[in-house]
Formats: sequence, structure tokens, C-alpha cells
Amino acid sequence: MRILWFRKFFLLAIGIGLFVFFLLRFRGDLTIPFDLIRFEWLVLLLLSHFVLILLKTIRWRLLLGLCGIRLSLPRVFGAVSAGYFLGLVTPATLGELGRVLTVDVKKTLGLTTVLFEKMFDVFVIFIISLLGLVAYWTGVSHLSWMIALALIVLVSTRLIFHDLFQSVITATL
Repeated sequence: MRILWFRKFFLLAIGIGLFVFFLLRFRGDLTIPFDLIRFEWLVLLLLSHFVLILLKTIRWRLLLGLCGIRLSLPRVFGAVSAGYFLGLVTPATLGELGRVLTVDVKKTLGLTTVLFEKMFDVFVIFIISLLGLVAYWTGVSHLSWMIALALIVLVSTRLIFHDLFQSVITATL
């Protein structure tokens, strides 16, 4: 337990150190016109970002649960948050892989869940883009039709990925 607190303190010190380093290296103007900031939008932004991290936490916890790995929600939330932090200071999306290092799981299973999560994200973005193109080409502007079609596609996608994920996990174990 003492090592865990030391690790958290160490990571926090590294984060603050990197922030100060980049802040001191910045040569631009750091003045912020606070009269231009709409704080209600800032609060909405922070709240929506928290909800996004929470939803990613629940999704990853469900994927880990399919592998037989039971972790508490706060533990997985910490790992996903650490992944977001690592994503800020590493190229590409290496932070997503870094969250596997912050939890005590078999690394191959953890990486498999992250890989499937990324594949699902790419597929959902593809479907949403495709629906947007269909709406543009056909001139359909009914939002309810688009939402219904998107839900049908997402549910069927979930069923497809669930079966695929189960077969890969069975082969990995």
C-alpha cells in the first residue's frame, strides 16, 4: 500500500514537473482575456469530459469483465485517467496502452481489451461518418430517422464485436 502511494506521488511530481518545464519553455504570450471566457461553457466542457472518461471506464470494465477480470470502478477510473494523462505527453495514443500498466491484469488480456476498444471506436466513427454521408446525399434531414438508424447499427455492431471478442479471448486464454 505504501508503494502505491509513492507511485501516485511520483507520477504527480513528474506531471507537475513536465507542466512547469513546458511552461517555462513557452515564449508566447500567456495572458488570458478572462472577459472572453464563458464560464458556463467551461463548466459544461469539464462536466462532459468527466462523463466521457466515466463512460470509457464503464466500457473498459465491461470488457475486462468478459475476460474474467474483476476490478472496482474507482480502480479502472484511475487507470483510464492515467491513460488520458499519458496520452497528453506521448505521441499517438500510447496513453491508451499505458493504462494496462496501471492495473494488475495479465498484459496480453489487457492489451487485447484496449485493442478491441480502439477497433470499436474506429468502427463507430466510420458508421457515423457513413450515416452523415447518406443523409447528405439523400437530403434527409430528419434527425429522428438518423438516430434510429444509428442505434440499430450500434446495437448490431455491439453484437458482432461481442462474439468476435469472445472468440479472441477464448483463444488467448
